[in-house]
Order: sequence, then structure tokens, then C-alpha cells
Amino acid sequence: MPTVNQSNQQARNVNRAQAERLGVLGVASASYGLDTLWLAGFAGLGTVPAAVPVSYALAAGCATGFFLVAFIRAWNLRLSDPHLAAPQLVVGYLLQLLFLAVVPQLGVLFLANMFVVAAFGALVLTLRHFLLAWLLVSLATGLVLFMVGDRLGIPVASRAEQVVVWLAFASFLGRASLLSSRTTHLRERLRIRNEALRASVSQVQRLAQVDELTQAWNRRAILAHAEDARVDAEACGAPLCVAMLDLDHFKAINDRWGHLSGDRVLSGVAGRLMAHLRHTDRLGRYGGEEFVLLLPGTSLGEATAVVERLRRAVAAGDWEEGVPAVTLTLSAGLAELAAAESVESLLQRADNALYEAKRRGRDRLVVAGALAAVDPG
Repeated sequence: MPTVNQSNQQARNVNRAQAERLGVLGVASASYGLDTLWLAGFAGLGTVPAAVPVSYALAAGCATGFFLVAFIRAWNLRLSDPHLAAPQLVVGYLLQLLFLAVVPQLGVLFLANMFVVAAFGALVLTLRHFLLAWLLVSLATGLVLFMVGDRLGIPVASRAEQVVVWLAFASFLGRASLLSSRTTHLRERLRIRNEALRASVSQVQRLAQVDELTQAWNRRAILAHAEDARVDAEACGAPLCVAMLDLDHFKAINDRWGHLSGDRVLSGVAGRLMAHLRHTDRLGRYGGEEFVLLLPGTSLGEATAVVERLRRAVAAGDWEEGVPAVTLTLSAGLAELAAAESVESLLQRADNALYEAKRRGRDRLVVAGALAAVDPG
């Protein structure tokens, strides 16, 4: 069930979307108003009857009025197309085709105005719907042109008519260009939002895989990396070693200095370990003060040297912040992947070796198999 904040955010998003749809409708209404103005100009020159601009204004006003009510009453939100893009596009095209048939002497103007209608459709229609609309309107336009025949014209008999035609074409070109620019702007906004969304998803994915305290991989992530490394090792025939690392007597730090101090120490240890890793190695927090170290493409001898370097780095560290005079040491168990071995088995052998290192006095590395101990030095 959504929370109150989520519900409020959803309501704000809906209101913002409705406001944008009303804005587009307002631009469409202004566009119809310009059309009416040019028609009124031709009516004033006697090119067409006065009923033409009046009829055009009434038809456009009724259509936009219906869509205005639909948006205000939120009827559009019940539909799969809340923009009502297809109905608005159909009305726009039908209006131009109707007046193309009724007033063919101004036919070129109505044909030009179809580009403005198409530009409005480009704001919200998908490519498939846009192409479908283009095909149907092209067929309908052809039918009307065959009907009007040689009556189709452009009124340029007088200088005044030429001026009105020029102004009308200038307005058509301006509106189409403005809407095309708007489409480009919306696409750019969408691109920026998509990039931000991808960055957010990437960040969320990382947060879901990283241990918040130590910034090492969390248990689930390091086990997934281990399985991937096992598959790669078997496919390439390359070695794979895994080490289990555990801080010695770490509970005593928490008991004496508190868990906040213990957290600072644990975070510092993880940072020092990761600073000494190679770019192919992976460190994950397995639980508490225990870590898993993946060493892909690393032989047992090379892995021993890597883990020893980490053990010495921890022992040489200055951990006095919040825990005066504390000395930290690290115990480790190391195992190399055997043929057809599972990750669970490999980790278990490394953990057994770690247990043996603890049993032998801590601050040392024990290699699984022969259980050979690498004494601290």
C-alpha cells in the first residue's frame, strides 16, 4: 500500500501532466485562432463568404472545448491515451479536409496547415501511430483533391490577397517550426531524464551490492562474483584461489571501546585491505569481522604472497583512533579451486583452513589441503 508521501507525489505528477496537456491544448487553440484570423482576412477581401471563418471558429471551438472539459474533469485519465492525442489529431485533420472540400479556392492554405497538425501529433504520437495517421490522411487528402478537381487554388488575384496568403504561410511555417523545436526539446529532456534514471538505477544496484560500513562487496555480491569467477576459471583452465580473512580478537574491541569504535576500525581495515588489492581481486564482507577474498587467475603460491602482504599490512596499521593502543592481527585460510568443485565447497575448505589458523595461535595464514601454515614473520 502506498504511503501518504507516495500518494502525494503521485497526485503532483498527475497534476503536472494534466497541466502540460492543457498547455498543449492552449497552443492548439491559439493555432486555430490564427487560422480563423486569415480566413476572416479573406472574407473581408470578398474571397470567401463571412460564414467560412465563423464556421471554422465554431468547429474548432467546439472541438477544443470538448477536450478542455475532458482534461478538467480528468476523463482522459481513464483511457489508455491520456493525452487524447489520436482524437485531437483526427479532429485537426478532418477540419482541414472538410474546409479543403468546402472552400477549394483556399485549398493550398488548408493543405499547408496539415503540416502544423502533423507537428502537433509528433509531440505525443508513437512512430507507429504517426505513420498510420500519415497513410490514412494521405489517402483522404487524395480523395478530396479528386473531388474538388480544378477548383483547387490559391487566392493571389489582388495585392491584398497576396499579402494575406504570405502572412498565412509565414504563420504555418512558424508554427510547424516551433512545434518541431518543441519536439526536439522534449526528446532532449527525455534523454536527460533517461540518463539520470540509468545513473540512479546504477547507484541503487551498487548500493544493493556494497556493504555500507566497509564499502567492500556484501555477502550476496561476493558469492555471485565467486560463482562467476569459478565459471571463468573452469572455462579458461585458469587457477582461482579464495581466502577467508578474520580479524583476531575483534570482539574485545567492541566490548571495551564500543561498537562505534569497532565500526571505525573495521572500516579502516577494509580500506587498507582494498588499497593493497590488484585490480582483478575482489574483497567482500562475509559477516561480522570476516571477509572473503577472491583471487582469479592466481596460483596458490601467488595467492599466498598476496594474503601475506595483506596480513602484514593489517599488523602494521595504526588503529589508535577511538581505540588507544590497540593492536590488530589477521588470521587467514586459503584454498585453491579443484576440478569440478563448487563455490560452497571451496569456501568451506578456506573456512576450515581459517579455523585451523585460529587454533594454531592466530595472526597467520593456513593453506587448505596439506594445511601448511605460513608463520608470521
